[in-house]
Amino acid sequence: MSVEVTKNGTRSLIPEIAAEIFNNLNSGLIIFGADNTVKDINLIGLNIVNNVYPEINSLEQAKKLTIDKIFSENNFPGWLNKLESVKNASNIWLTEYLVSDIYDQDTIYSVKAGKVSSKSEGSLFVIIFDDVTNEKKSQHRLAWIEKQAEKGSIASITVHDLNNYLSLLLGGAELTELMLNSGKMEKAIEKIEKLKENVKKMETFIASFTEEYKIETDMQKADLNKLISNIVSFLSPSDGFVKISIFTELDSSLPEFEFDMDQLSGLLLNLLNNSADAIEDSETKQGRITIKTEFDSRKVYLTVSDNGPGLMSDVKEKIFKRRFTTKKNHTGYGLMTCSSIVSNHNGQIEIVENINEGAAFRVMLPVS
Repeated sequence: MSVEVTKNGTRSLIPEIAAEIFNNLNSGLIIFGADNTVKDINLIGLNIVNNVYPEINSLEQAKKLTIDKIFSENNFPGWLNKLESVKNASNIWLTEYLVSDIYDQDTIYSVKAGKVSSKSEGSLFVIIFDDVTNEKKSQHRLAWIEKQAEKGSIASITVHDLNNYLSLLLGGAELTELMLNSGKMEKAIEKIEKLKENVKKMETFIASFTEEYKIETDMQKADLNKLISNIVSFLSPSDGFVKISIFTELDSSLPEFEFDMDQLSGLLLNLLNNSADAIEDSETKQGRITIKTEFDSRKVYLTVSDNGPGLMSDVKEKIFKRRFTTKKNHTGYGLMTCSSIVSNHNGQIEIVENINEGAAFRVMLPVS
């Protein structure tokens, strides 16, 4: 691209810079002319087209393609109808998530498309698309993680329901005893039948709950540092962390290893929420949580520490036990779940000394 010369004779680098930016965008960008053929395309856009048509390796070759040929129904189902709906409309831009299967799997794109005008080329149609597959998967995973984190609350409700069943059974047993002592056999037999019905209801309830919320471990090779970064990026703006700064110290030498991504996401979320709750309950003006990873031979260490009030020595001994909690309106299932997750990975979780005087939990995971 040549450098323009302005009226006063000075050189303008704008076209040169624009060309550099155009080709280094992380988004795919394709510009179509009024005849529906390609007028320009950046490197990301050309790479996507090349996956559909391997023989297309340059702008000159891409200029032979039309919009309907690139975005065919086979590779980009539903795209053409969406694009055509705004192609000839002024001041209307398409902004939508669309799916393609050009890589033999569903790829999700954030698509923006609309009509622009050029003095030299006239009316042009611009399509910008970003691959957001990983972000969308992370969002779905986060939704699942949040559901997992809520299991403590669900479990609390379950305990309440079970107590209701037990109260019915106990009350029924006491009445049955009174009837038997009074010689009212028919009434006693009738009451026993009702007790049997309540026992069956209780069995059905427990079975359905166990089936729905059992933890299954799916070990797959993945990047723990990347998982942490994704969770922090989604969690930081949320209400519970507005006044808390989350810092990461991630060991770059940490290799990919096998673990259950959903379970370790739940583990991390529980530890982070635990720290956030502790900070909220303290008088700390500016909360701080640090997530650290370390790799030592065949072991990975994950440490979550905070500058909250810390833990008393008697609490440390009970903290991973069933339904133990020091907080109001909490169930005590969060850290118990963490312990179960770590156990599923043949690892260990412990409370370690924290130089910031808050709490620090360290998880050790073996690397197979």
